[in-house]
Amino acid sequence: MNVTSLIYNQKLPYYSWLPWDAKKSRLNYAAAAIFQNGAVLCSAFIIVGFDTLFTGIVGYTSCQIKILQGAFRTVRERVLRKMNVPNVPLVKDPPEIEAEIMKELKSCMRSLQVIFNMCEKLESIFTYITLGQVLISLVVFCTCLYLTSTLSLSDPKFFVEFIYLVAVEIQIYIYCYFGNKVTLRGEDVPLSIYESDWFALSEDYKRSMLITMTRMRKPIYLTIGKFSPLTLSTFVTIGRASYSFFAVLKNSN
Repeated sequence: MNVTSLIYNQKLPYYSWLPWDAKKSRLNYAAAAIFQNGAVLCSAFIIVGFDTLFTGIVGYTSCQIKILQGAFRTVRERVLRKMNVPNVPLVKDPPEIEAEIMKELKSCMRSLQVIFNMCEKLESIFTYITLGQVLISLVVFCTCLYLTSTLSLSDPKFFVEFIYLVAVEIQIYIYCYFGNKVTLRGEDVPLSIYESDWFALSEDYKRSMLITMTRMRKPIYLTIGKFSPLTLSTFVTIGRASYSFFAVLKNSN
């Protein structure tokens, strides 16, 4: 068998339908290999771009909540600095200071509402896409576990399947990590409001504080298909479900 026949009879990287015979010539084989690898690379770039977009927006939302926590915590301090008034403990602030503090509080509350609206839009755009991603990853994780259990450690295919398994798990972990971060930051907002210097402020301010703190009892969640929150506990649940399916598949075999 000559070198040419060895080249033509080589297996392509993936099984796929081609509109030409890859074994007919060296050029056909090279074109088929480029065609297959190009499709995989395009798919990889799309997945990376989507993951980066989602995690970037969610990470930005988390940072905005963190900034807003500091804004709530320092409302009175910032107003006094702006008005060049010394920050001294008082039983009751003058009316002009109270008015400015209420303005600043309302500005923070409007910013909080913008964050709520952003989370709702993220939820409406990504929730079902995330559901599909999680379901596919669950199946991939289960099948990879099954394949690795049938291979020996010395088999090169074992490391290929194991690396792919870890990559899928890292992808889902990143989703759940950033979703969990937004939820935790939202839960810290009431504490930030309580830690503000509110003792000398008006009843209207304290009432607004309580309303905002009561509203934040409802957690900020990004969900998977609107039925499961995107948190680290969900990530653990996905891992357990995948392992359970793997155990059933292994026992049935």
